[in-house]
Amino acid sequence: MRTNCPYCQALVVQAKNRDGPNFCPKCCCLFELPEELKVPFWIFGVLMFLMVNLQFIHSH
Repeated sequence: MRTNCPYCQALVVQAKNRDGPNFCPKCCCLFELPEELKVPFWIFGVLMFLMVNLQFIHSH
């Protein structure tokens, strides 16, 4: 994981701790990473379908 510490803004490069808070070696603070927002795969398919239809409509 590569992220900035929310307290001192130092770059933290370490394995992501999935069981608890992560540790910043510079300021010695513990911090939680924000939850990653996962987009369902089918949404990309819907967006592609809409884009193709938009291109098809504008080409005629």
